[in-house]
Parts: sequence; structure tokens; C-alpha cells
Amino acid sequence: MKAKTLFAGAIWGLPSLLPGQMVIPFPPVSNTLTGGPAVAGAAAPTLRIAVPVWPPDGDVSAVPVTESIFFNASVPEYVVVVRAPDGQIQRLLHAPLHNNGVIPAVSTTVSRDREGLFHYLYTVSNGPGAHSPIRRWAVATEEISGTIQLKHAEWTSGPAPSFTGLTNDRNRAFEWNGGGSPIEVGQTVSGFEIVSSLAPGYVMGAFYSASRTAELTADDWASMPGDIAARLHRYLATNWESHSLEIVGPRFAPGASPGMVERNFFEAIKLMEAFGLVPKDGPVTKDLDPRLLAALSGELPSANLQLESVTGLRGNLGQTESEVLSALKVTMDWLDGR
Repeated sequence: MKAKTLFAGAIWGLPSLLPGQMVIPFPPVSNTLTGGPAVAGAAAPTLRIAVPVWPPDGDVSAVPVTESIFFNASVPEYVVVVRAPDGQIQRLLHAPLHNNGVIPAVSTTVSRDREGLFHYLYTVSNGPGAHSPIRRWAVATEEISGTIQLKHAEWTSGPAPSFTGLTNDRNRAFEWNGGGSPIEVGQTVSGFEIVSSLAPGYVMGAFYSASRTAELTADDWASMPGDIAARLHRYLATNWESHSLEIVGPRFAPGASPGMVERNFFEAIKLMEAFGLVPKDGPVTKDLDPRLLAALSGELPSANLQLESVTGLRGNLGQTESEVLSALKVTMDWLDGR
């Protein structure tokens, strides 16, 4: 079976394996950011790529010279073999991965100040079943206009130097870095804040553990043949590189339409339902989701979503459901007041 390329560097479906290869399963990539397949009514797909396994003894003499990138699951990392024109190995490069056992959970509250700016406050936990601390985490928004400012009393923040999984040029990424004070296993850290002119929607958050090998340098990348460097970039541009979540964040500029907002929340709810983050028989899934679908299909005016009738069930809502409704109400009120 010929594998279909779904996203850059990711294979949807199970490709044929060569001897010594393994399949690496990837979490689903955010449909919001990548423009992937519609997820309405179905669980998101599993992404897989096939790469050769790095042998425990490091001996690749028996491996075809056409194989240059290997996966070492024990670190985890990719090992890149740079060869001379005659096939002899010149050097080995190690490209670390950063999804080494973190289990993030995020709670979000949104408010708006007198100047009209939105304040996003985040609390981030690293689950007790995690194996590594969260060293840094990032947020990406599809909207390239508008102001975005990150704050935290201890963690440094600023534009993210790289953010895997993004294929759309209309994206900006920002990150916090804990340095020597990461979010340890079982720990919760609050006080993360974004102040932005962009109204709430669902954006991608990515959470990174510390790597056990040094990061590749610019000289390392330059030493690779162009085709190998491009392939490694594609391999790293997957959600295996980080643990990603759909979270509430700055998303919509003043030119946004009600349909853009409704689609963003509708698709986010479907993803969260697929991952078990919202109950399938809860008010958000059974009540709000059909209203959003009706609005998208033109059967229901946006003004008639009647969010109050859903939020009136707040006592029966879990944290994630409450966040969905609160964020949607803030954004719909913002649309009405423009």
C-alpha cells in the first residue's frame, strides 16, 4: 500500500516497512493549525512514520547507504549518519526530541480590561504519571495581526524560535521557558499570562521536556546534505516532538466573522470529544455542538445560539466544558460589540 502524505513529514496510514524499521505513532496534529481533514463526527487520525531503528551497538555497516536517519527510542532522538561520497561514515549527529514523558494539563480563565485587551491566565500541571519535567511550553496562533504579550514572575518568555507541527505561514508562536525551575512531575505552576488584542478561540499549545542530548547547532545542520536536512526537518515537524493540546488563547482579530468563531469552537469540541476531554453525553457535546453545526450550515443565526441556556447548566459541567462555554461567550459578546 502506498502511504499518503497528509502533513509535511507525517504519514497517514501504515507504510511498508524495511527490515530493521519501526513505526513511530504520533498524536493527531491539531486540525485548527494544519488544515488537516475534518474531524466532525469522527476521531482524529493516527499519524505514523517509518524509520530505521538505531542498533544498540551503533553498527550500521550492514544498513544500506541510502538510510541516513535512524530513531533511537532509548533517548529519544534521531541519529543522522553523514556519509562521504564513497559511502564511508564521516560523522554522526544527534537530533533530540522533547516529548519524553510529560503529561500536561492546562486550565484557562479569560477576562477583558477597560482598554479592550484580553487577559488569558493559565495554570499548567504535569501529571503524576509523567516521567519528565516540563521545561518550556509554547502557544501558537493563526492570526498574525494584533498584540500579544507574555508574562510570568519567574519563567522567561518571548517569540518561540521554533514550533513543530505548523505548516501555515499565518502563524505566530510564543513560549515560556522555566530554565532551572521546570514543572516537575505531579507539580502545578500558575501565573502564566497572555495579554492580547485578539479575542479567544482555540489555539495549539505544545509542551516540551528537557532533551538528554545537546541541540543541533547551525553548523550541524549545514553539514548535512540538503535532502537529509529537509527530511529531518519534516520528521521533527510532528507532534512527537512535543506534547500538544488544544487550549484557549488569542485567536481572532476584528475582521473575524461569526462563522470563523463557530468553526474554531466546533472543531475544537470534536477533537476534545475524540480524546475524552469532554463527555460525549455532556451539555457541550449534546447541546452546544449541534447549535454550532446548525449555525455553520445556515440553519441557525449566530445570534440565536442562546449560550445562556447551556451555561445555565454550569453546575453539571466539568472544567473543560466550562472553559469552552466561557471563552465562546466572551468572543461572541466581543463580536456583538464591535
